[in-house]
Amino acid sequence: AEITGPEGQPLPAEDLNRVMGSVLTFENAQQARHLQDMHLAADRNRIPLLLMVDVIHGMKTTYPIPLAIGCSFDDGLAAECAGMARREAAAAGVHVTFNPDCLLDGENTFVLSFNVQLTEYAAEQYLQSGYPSTGDEGTDYEGNETSSLQPGFYANANAYVTFTAYDKGHRKEYPHPVVQTNAEQLVIEKVSAVTGHVLCGAEFDLYKAASAGTDGAVLIPGLSGEYGKKVNAQAIVTGEDGKTDTLTLLPGRYYLVETKAPDGYYPPGKPMVFTLYPEGITVLSGDAYAENAAAGQIGEDGVMELIVENRTSHHLPDTGGIGRETILFGGLLFVAGSLIGGCVRHKRERRYE
Repeated sequence: AEITGPEGQPLPAEDLNRVMGSVLTFENAQQARHLQDMHLAADRNRIPLLLMVDVIHGMKTTYPIPLAIGCSFDDGLAAECAGMARREAAAAGVHVTFNPDCLLDGENTFVLSFNVQLTEYAAEQYLQSGYPSTGDEGTDYEGNETSSLQPGFYANANAYVTFTAYDKGHRKEYPHPVVQTNAEQLVIEKVSAVTGHVLCGAEFDLYKAASAGTDGAVLIPGLSGEYGKKVNAQAIVTGEDGKTDTLTLLPGRYYLVETKAPDGYYPPGKPMVFTLYPEGITVLSGDAYAENAAAGQIGEDGVMELIVENRTSHHLPDTGGIGRETILFGGLLFVAGSLIGGCVRHKRERRYE
């Protein structure tokens, strides 16, 4: 079955527990516990899921549809079926109940919770010019410090809620919260697959995965049927320490294409594919690995490192390395052997003359 996210778009499996705020339809308490545990392990704010089920005519036990039960004109039977469905749903872990008789009381305090997913446009705006707004004071959950007096994007266009109480319409303003994009810091390091020495002068292009037909999306070089939007305007180059400048990137799937290898090395045949998360990096394919982020740990400065190396079958020796002397000595022996063999053959030919 296909899992869909906001606006009905397909939701990649690796993003499932990072963007969802509620689950509609599950089977039993074990499945509910499993979903909740996975979500809390991945959600940086530790906000539990809302677990809901459309219990129309039974949960585990299926009863006739409400229209059919109504046709029985048996109020006791209808109440008994509904009561059994309620008990089974509660036992399965359903904890969201829609009460049609709920009345708003002016003495009660209601907490509004927002599960906001930033658009690609907002993320691009942040990368270009930072956050445009500041959250009003008192807009954080207890123990959370991401909104109150913090920079970010407004969680919604207007900070008010409208409701009806006792047949009268009301409008109530509230402090305006903000949300932030999960931009991460990444450094790419180039090393020799033979000696582990850092290599300067490697050049890369970086693409963020995108659907075919998306504005700016191009076919990823070296891959078939995969598209992305190029992140860098200029080539990403490794310096004398073998590292690139720090890149600010949004979480997601990326393709790293090595366009120029250091002198004496061949570039990988295919792009390196990795997924960037707030907790680390998962390398999906290619000659690369994440030194700090592979186990969900990030460097002391908060910057993730992606280590890239060449693993080609035809690898030239490192400059100044032991491989150069070996090949040079072998070449001299070959030349000397050829000269000696030629001289012996020439003498034998003259002797037979």
